Amino acid sequence: MSFVQRVQSLPFLGIGVSTEYGAGQGKGGLDPLTLHTDHPRFGSFLEVGVETAKGLDSDAIRWTEQGGRTTYHFLDINLDEAEDFDSQWLTEVRQIATQLNPAWMCGDAGLWHFGPRERGHMLLLPPVLCSSAARDMAMGIRRLRD
Repeated sequence: MSFVQRVQSLPFLGIGVSTEYGAGQGKGGLDPLTLHTDHPRFGSFLEVGVETAKGLDSDAIRWTEQGGRTTYHFLDINLDEAEDFDSQWLTEVRQIATQLNPAWMCGDAGLWHFGPRERGHMLLLPPVLCSSAARDMAMGIRRLRD
C-alpha cells in the first residue's frame, strides 16, 4: 500500500488531548475521562506519550478499559539510532500497543537522548539535519512500522 493510500485509510479521530505518565495526577492536571464526558467534542481520543520504562499510568489504563480511542506517541527512542530498537524495547512497545490498540503510532524526529540511552531519562533536541541522519531515520520509521 502506498503512503497516500495509507493516509487516506487512517481513521478520523476528531480532537483529542495528549498525556504522559502521571500528567493528570498533578495539581491542575486534566482528567481525560472527565473531559470526554463533559466535552466529548474536545476529548474524542487520547494521545498517550509513553516511555516503555514507565508503561501506562492509571488514566491511560482507565481510558482504554472504557473503550476510548488512542494514539501511541513513543518518547524514548531516537528514530535515527538503530541500537535503540533493541529486542527489549520492541517487546515492550508491542505489549503497550496491544493494550492501547492505537489508531496509529507517532513520535518526534528529535533526539530523546544524547549518548547512550538511559531508560527513563529524556530530553528533546531537534533532529540532526543531514542526509545520513534522514536516511537512518527513514530506516527507523520503516523498522518501527514493520
